[in-house]
Amino acid sequence: MYCWRARLFRTAAKTMGESIIAIEPEKKPAPDRPGKVVDHPASALGLAAKRARPQKRHFFALVSFALLVIAPSLASVGYLYTRAADQYASTLAFSIRGNEPLPQIGLLGMIAQNVSGGGTDAEIIYEFIRSQQMVEAALVSMPLETMFNRPERDFVFRLGEGRPIEDMVEYWNWTTDITFDGATGLVRFEARAFDPGDARRNSEFVLAESTRIVNDLSAQARQDAVNVAKLSLTEAENRLRDVRRKVREFRDVERALDPTEDARAALGLMAVLEQSLAETQVERDTQAALIGPRAPQIARLNQRIESLQKRIDEERGRLGAGAGAAGVVDGERLFSELLGEYEDLRVEREFAEQAYMSTLAAYEQSQVEARRQTRYLSPHIAPTLSVEAQHPQRAMISMAIFIILLVSWSVMLLVVYNIRDRR
Repeated sequence: MYCWRARLFRTAAKTMGESIIAIEPEKKPAPDRPGKVVDHPASALGLAAKRARPQKRHFFALVSFALLVIAPSLASVGYLYTRAADQYASTLAFSIRGNEPLPQIGLLGMIAQNVSGGGTDAEIIYEFIRSQQMVEAALVSMPLETMFNRPERDFVFRLGEGRPIEDMVEYWNWTTDITFDGATGLVRFEARAFDPGDARRNSEFVLAESTRIVNDLSAQARQDAVNVAKLSLTEAENRLRDVRRKVREFRDVERALDPTEDARAALGLMAVLEQSLAETQVERDTQAALIGPRAPQIARLNQRIESLQKRIDEERGRLGAGAGAAGVVDGERLFSELLGEYEDLRVEREFAEQAYMSTLAAYEQSQVEARRQTRYLSPHIAPTLSVEAQHPQRAMISMAIFIILLVSWSVMLLVVYNIRDRR
């Protein structure tokens, strides 16, 4: 039975011009069971003819491939090469430098100094260029919306009329490309537009705004550095002025320019008085031994001695060196109290003067450091003017669209066949 069926299938396939359908032989022909109907050769021939005809799934695959892959790909290619407007690019590159001298510690130190100084400012510029503030400034300075809608026939790549500011910011970021190298601090900017002059105007505007931002940041940094030292200097000035006012009030109230000098003069006067007292006492004793203690000369000398002693006691009382109570003597304060108060004021004034001199030196040094820390934007590639269009990259976009459509169609076809087979 195996040989007869195999010969029949080979004959049918050869007659219809189809490829030979190989049928694996059975391991062991099953014995005929009672009542089993043997297939007629005509049924095998019909099965082969049915398998040779195209099925519905093949037709669905071809139609879907044509509609979902070929047609959109051809439409996109036609649009790119017939209606899409040329776009021109303008390139700009710059870095942020400072006036402070680099330390002589080798190449690694120079790189670290460059990164630590200009890296942060470059990151700020990077964020500013992509911000809404940049787009709003551009709208004030130039007809940005008109530049974004110049080719009316290109409805895919142009912005569109009457769009909100959020859409304009998104379109601005789509038509611009900015890269920042954190290792070197270099910033590269590229602007695309439908006109080469517009692209260059965008790059020049970005350069001007970035320069303004860097200058503002540098001025703010210098001002912040000086303000701290200036605040300390103001406090020291106020303290010194207050101490000097106290010293002036003390001199006005006590009618003493310098109590230290007054005390020194009083001590000198006491020394003279004590010397005169000692000489008078010696003279009295000498005269008393010669002419007797009751002589008129001796009485005059005793009066002089009493006067000198009284004056010495008064001066001692003023100096506070006597045995009397501290306070006021004959309407005048004691020299000890005046000297104590004046010494406190003098020490306070000296500290205030030293603090003022220190803060003044720090303020001057901060001004010098602020001038050294001035930062500026240094462009090493000026805004360029394109002659030939660089965008859109039609071949690459067409290939990308075709690949995306092909992959999407393949996934869809597999899903449809899988669902259909499970049913």
